[in-house]
Formats: sequence, C-alpha cells, structure tokens
Amino acid sequence: ALAGVLVTLGIVASIGWRFTGGSLYTIATPSMCPDLCVGTLVLDQPLHGPVHVGQVVTFRPPGTPTVYTHRVVQVLADGSFKTAGDALGKVDPWTVPPKNVIGRVVFNLRGLGWLWRSLPWMAAALACVVLARRSIPVWYRRQCDLLFTTLLVVVPVLVMRPLLRASVISWHVLHSGALVMTVVNDGLLPAQFRVTGAPAVGHVAPGQIVTITGSARGGLVWVRQLASFSLWQWALLALAVLLPMLVYLARLLWVRVHPPRLQQIGRASCRER
Repeated sequence: ALAGVLVTLGIVASIGWRFTGGSLYTIATPSMCPDLCVGTLVLDQPLHGPVHVGQVVTFRPPGTPTVYTHRVVQVLADGSFKTAGDALGKVDPWTVPPKNVIGRVVFNLRGLGWLWRSLPWMAAALACVVLARRSIPVWYRRQCDLLFTTLLVVVPVLVMRPLLRASVISWHVLHSGALVMTVVNDGLLPAQFRVTGAPAVGHVAPGQIVTITGSARGGLVWVRQLASFSLWQWALLALAVLLPMLVYLARLLWVRVHPPRLQQIGRASCRER
C-alpha cells in the first residue's frame, strides 16, 4: 500500500506540473555540477520575455534533438544567447535562438530524478503484482510482498547505479607524464576516490569536484570509488540492512517463549482426551 501511494503521488504530481505548463527533466551529465549534478530533477516553467545572463535554461541546441540545461553567459543583440556548463569552465560551441528555449529552471531536487525516471517501471511492476496477488496462496502473500518491496528498491539501484558514481570532467598530461584529472562525485553518497598511481582522496561529498594527479600504467588510468562513511554511519547502515532479519528473529524467539494461547488450549484438549 505504501509503495502504491508513493508511486501514485509521484505520477499525479508529475501530471499536475505539466498541466501548469511546466516540464520536468533529469540531469544526465555532470556539466552543471555542483548545483545541478547527475540525478537532479529540474522543474521548468515557460520563459516569458528575453533571457538574462546568469539564468539556467533548458533548450535544444540548433540541429540536434538533445535537450540541455545550462547557464546563460552571454546574450546577443538579436536575442540569441551563449551558454556554458558550470563545471566545464568553457562556453558551449553553439548559439541558441530564443525559439529553441523550452523553459527556465525554477526549482530543482537533488537525487529525485532517479526516482522520477523509475516511476513508469515501478508503476507497471506494482500493477502486475496487484493483479497476480489474488492467485498467490494466503500463507505465502506476506513473503511475496516482502520480496516485491525489496525488488522495487534493489532493481532500480542496480540498473541505474545512483549511489556511487564518478565522472571525469577534464584531463591533461603534464611534461613529467603525470595525468591531472578533474573528477566529480555525481553519486548520492559521499565517496572516496582511488586513482592509479595517486593517494586516495577521502570523503568527497555528493556534487563536489576535485582535482587528482595520477599516473597512467600501460596507457590506462583506473578511477575507483568507495563509500566514505564514518564509523557510526557504517553502524547505522549495518543496522538498517540487518533490521528485517533482527525483527524476524525477535518474533521467532517471542513465539517460542510465549506460545500462542490457541496452541496451549489445543495441547490441553489433547491431554484430556
């Protein structure tokens, strides 16, 4: 029921926002980090009037159907404008005419874009389970509900990998042969980066951009990321993962120590017979 309510609220909110003339997009690249990093849900409203320098707008560059959300850095005399990604440090190669503007960003929700992208699949899975649930024996339904709820969370996480992600924004080779990379943590968790031939960079916050100097071995550079938690955060995570099993063991122990009343009456009747 909770999963159904959450999915329904997400779909209704999305449809309601579109009825107001707005549009929703999920940021798919790290070009606008740290403010609009990968997985951020941006809410746009139609742009009335000319654009202004500093505005973040969603548009289609000339000659391509791809949608971008970048910041306006220059407005020309004819109303067209130049854009740039905050994390890229350079102006985009196109000039955008006003007719290609979809809207201006009025609100953003970090990380919620992953959920919004998975809503259609979650709704379809929920509908299939509701229809098939009647054919499941009553004594198996609780186990099936627990399995379905787990898969509803685990499958999108495994497919889209929103928790731990790293993107290389730029890189260049020094005269000494060292490789200097600009890396952004575009996952939802704080991360620790390990790069070939360089010391580990610890606790990089979501959306944070760091510069790492490494060395290429055999022409390849490996960038690995690990979750960077404190001791109490690891303990809290372990408790959350083990909580269902602990609850099950507690219930099992309670039943053994305090047998159901019906079971005791049954045993007494058997003894009388």
